[in-house]
Order: sequence, then C-alpha cells, then structure tokens
Amino acid sequence: MKTKKMVLFVVLMILPLAVVSCDREVVLPDSDVPVEIKNYVAEHFSGDPILQSIKDYDGIELTYDVTLKSMTKLEFNRKKEVVKIEAPVGGSLPNSVINQSILDYVLKNYPTSRITEWAWNKEGTRKYQDVELDDGRIDLIFDANGIFYRIDD
Repeated sequence: MKTKKMVLFVVLMILPLAVVSCDREVVLPDSDVPVEIKNYVAEHFSGDPILQSIKDYDGIELTYDVTLKSMTKLEFNRKKEVVKIEAPVGGSLPNSVINQSILDYVLKNYPTSRITEWAWNKEGTRKYQDVELDDGRIDLIFDANGIFYRIDD
C-alpha cells in the first residue's frame, strides 16, 4: 500500500511539470503563415512585409508572434485575431489598427502624443483595450467599445 501511495505521489508531482514543459515555438515559413494574418498585415501595414512568424504553444494557449520588417511586433490569438501590437522604438501605430473613439480621445487629450502600443486585455470576465503613448509613461485603459475608463500609470 505504501508503494502505491509513493508511485501516485511521484506521478502527481511529475504531471504538472509535463504540462508546463509543453511550451514550444515553431518558426513558420511564409507559406505556413495563416491567411488571416497575412491579410491583416497587408491591410494595415502595406509595404511592411513579415520578417518572421512564430507559432507559440504555451501550455494550452496558442499564439502567433509576428515581426514585420520595420520591427513592429504583432500577436494573434488562436482564432488569428490581433491581440497586441507594438511599434518599433521611435515609431507609432497606424490609425487603422486603433478604434476611432480611442483615436479621438488621444487626439483631444494628448494632441502631441502618438500611440506606440495597443493590446486587448482581460480582467476577470471584462475585456478592455490598453493603449500606451510615446512618452512611455502613460497607459490609457478603454473598455471593449473604446470608451475611456482610466489612466494606468
């Protein structure tokens, strides 16, 4: 009986390690980049080709990490929906990737600032959009519809 408990204990200790160690990144050749991602890049970043695409398995979560020639970084979820965009140092994001109400808010309240990062985030069951400005200090939080919620400093 003691041996069975010991075996069960060892199995239960190793199992979480096996799940955690399922992290894997696969560099995708251009032919394997999903068409949805290619279309998004072509629509919003024309003239800025994909430099590298990585299919990232992090446990049970699948993401696609895309780097463009300009060094803009995009992250897509398993549904191939964009969830994060980071402009390169000194750059900014194209207006076409930002909700119009967020653009209007930033233009009105921070007229000399540019948006350098955008992301979908989740807090509990609530989804929100997080926008970082080029001063590197101001994070603006908007609800799912682009309505200003708060400053996160």
